[in-house]
Amino acid sequence: MAPSTRVGVAFAILISAQAASAQNRTFTASGQITSIYDSALVPQMGSVAPGDAFRLTINFDPLLAVGTGNVGQYRVPYTYNAQVGGFSFFGQAGIAGNYFQAMNDFNACGPNGPPSCVVDAAYFSSVGFEQTNGPFPINPGPGTIYRYFDVQFFDGTATALSSSSLSALDELSNFSSVNLTFGIFNATQARGIYVNAANAGFSFASAVPEPATWLMMIGGFGMIGGSMRYRRRVTRLCLSPEN
Repeated sequence: MAPSTRVGVAFAILISAQAASAQNRTFTASGQITSIYDSALVPQMGSVAPGDAFRLTINFDPLLAVGTGNVGQYRVPYTYNAQVGGFSFFGQAGIAGNYFQAMNDFNACGPNGPPSCVVDAAYFSSVGFEQTNGPFPINPGPGTIYRYFDVQFFDGTATALSSSSLSALDELSNFSSVNLTFGIFNATQARGIYVNAANAGFSFASAVPEPATWLMMIGGFGMIGGSMRYRRRVTRLCLSPEN
């Protein structure tokens, strides 16, 4: 195999491996909000009220998860965007700013509780909130501001999860509904706003490779094809016999 062909093959394999390892997940929830907390800030949201539609999207990569040492608990960096009415709550939490918790066959009534208390549960949550400088969907006033974010999955039949391992991230679609809360909090003034939604519908999807990744893959295979075509060009030297 010619050197240029080997380079093309290696390039294509490398890019293909990178595309295969991109395990980004997109979680989308939508439905109606059930409550808004904190009347001090709610008037700024105008006509938004319980019953209005919302949409929440979370993007995360399970390959970046790191265990905390606690059973079923992992730190997973993510970005999220929540919209209700004409307002958008969004944020990006690094690996130290949040966690994912999987609870398989958890006895919600305590270690000696009856079998009817055994449930499966999972959570995406900000740890101690997420400090931010804005921008904000509403004016929270002066002070130290945090974005708050919490998504809870619950299954009373204890059949949604097979374990409390990181594989639970691929089993969240087994839950039937989700409860969630998002908002902002002014720690200096001890006030904030939280939008809540219960029993919301949701879906998961794997992200497709970025356009640039596809272009690099095509380029790698193009190098292979070009090299093979070049090798087929054989120059034949014909010598006429001397008279």
